[in-house]
Amino acid sequence: VRVPHGAVADLVTAPDGIALGPGDRVLFHSPAAFDAATFELWAPLVRGAAVAVSPAERPTPEELARDIERFGVTTAFLTSALFHQLAARRSRIFGVLRTLIVGGEALSAEHADAVLRAFPWLDLVNAYGPTEATTYTTLHRVRPADCAGPVPIGRPFGGARTFVLDEDRRPVPDGTRGELWIAGARLALGYLGRAELTAERFADLPGLGRAYRTGDRAARRPDGTLEFHGRLDD
Repeated sequence: VRVPHGAVADLVTAPDGIALGPGDRVLFHSPAAFDAATFELWAPLVRGAAVAVSPAERPTPEELARDIERFGVTTAFLTSALFHQLAARRSRIFGVLRTLIVGGEALSAEHADAVLRAFPWLDLVNAYGPTEATTYTTLHRVRPADCAGPVPIGRPFGGARTFVLDEDRRPVPDGTRGELWIAGARLALGYLGRAELTAERFADLPGLGRAYRTGDRAARRPDGTLEFHGRLDD
């Protein structure tokens, strides 16, 4: 996936994104080929925070907990699967972190609720976004009230834009499910050496501009918050 520098810059400098400052330490533990590494490395450096590099090539949950405590990490990203595993264990890392970003798969409301009730000071952020839109497209700061049903994926931030469209690529009314499309400043240029796939997944939409079709089913609430409802091909 060809991600331009400007897309990364928008991700890490967006004023309504993840707040970071000189007092923060962000854990860098994702493989370099995984798009979360883009945030873990560049966001803290741009914002004057520190990067805490996990020495393990593929850290275990125990090694992650050790690194977070040893380095005084304030902000970290975990895949949803790993978060669910640590939440089931009531891991001590939740008591150390200030901000925890979770993404990659649907967030379990049960696990999120358990963590927030045990660690009410934690800023738990449900993040959504494909690599084709540079790591994170939407963010939602989870509250216990969100855990009564599917946890929302939030709203777009920075220069990202989202649309929920029907099969004819027309916007659907709020509350109606459709395909989630992404546009704006963080779109990738396409797939390297794969012109046909690029043309299939990226399209110029009348009145909306160039956009990426995610293949995900979503609905938009009246306040602009997005709900994730699985894949279209499920």
